[in-house]
Amino acid sequence: MQGANRSGHIGLSNLSLDFTSRGGAASPVLRDISLDIPPRSIVGLVGESGSGKSTVALAFMGLLTPNARVRGGQITLRDRKIECADSTALAALRGREFAMIFQDPTASLNPVFTIGAHLHEVLRRCDPQADRAARQARAVAALGTVGFDRPEARMRNYVHELSGGMRQRVVIAMALLARPSLLIADEPTTALDVTVEAQVMAQMCALRDEIGCSILLITHSLGLVARYCDQVAVIYAGEIVERGAVADVVRHPAHPYTADLFTCDVEIDAPRANPPLEQRFQVIPGELPALRDLPKGCIYAPRCAHAVADCTAAHPDLRALAGKSSQEARCILTL
Repeated sequence: MQGANRSGHIGLSNLSLDFTSRGGAASPVLRDISLDIPPRSIVGLVGESGSGKSTVALAFMGLLTPNARVRGGQITLRDRKIECADSTALAALRGREFAMIFQDPTASLNPVFTIGAHLHEVLRRCDPQADRAARQARAVAALGTVGFDRPEARMRNYVHELSGGMRQRVVIAMALLARPSLLIADEPTTALDVTVEAQVMAQMCALRDEIGCSILLITHSLGLVARYCDQVAVIYAGEIVERGAVADVVRHPAHPYTADLFTCDVEIDAPRANPPLEQRFQVIPGELPALRDLPKGCIYAPRCAHAVADCTAAHPDLRALAGKSSQEARCILTL
């Protein structure tokens, strides 16, 4: 059955939050983050480690750490408006409207319970009126949908009896049963080999088609974004520096950071040096700025090979490119 009731616009507007230390000092981890996630679409969120990708996901789910202080932000769910600081409202959406696949599926699975117990728990929460026989039938069907052979037998397995790819498929089956409006996948294929990665991504796309949900794919793999996403947002040091349709951003990256990320991505069929020890890979010099001491102008300027004096004068806004209303960048050199 198609999840028509689950389709609809989902958005995040102007999310800003700090992490406070024991001494009370605040670090601005996210600043004015906005995302638009159209119905039945896959939106990629990319950036290097430490850029804030996972924190955005946890903000959606209402799972921020106790030292997080939300300074502003609002989630749009169809015709509803939910404040990002309202943890009670977000908890009510978690597991019903929003579901999440973590990088390590073991973090979502309790080792003392069987796979069947996990699936039954999802159904008890989402459909408390269903009896055990109905829940069992739906759970078995969900495991079959994500590619398990002998799904009835797999219901009796424990987490340690499954491979990493199987565990990830169990989490996808849980999302299938929850029928969320938004599925957040946080680096869902990082620990998987290439073959299993393709299977997991295919199953996520099938889940989108089956229940009509939208997907926020958080990843460092630009290859996954180019292959599976409809739109992409690039985040750097807690800010969105570029966003737009994947085809536009991949072909004509407007922000130097986006271009540098694509330069660092190694194609599987790229020429190899001979001997292999002479192989050289492109890297971005420098490192992410300290969040308590951000540059006054463009936050990427200290690492940018194209920076000019004006880049350090003022902080650039995220604005549409001339002639490309669907692509925006936070760079004075491309506006």
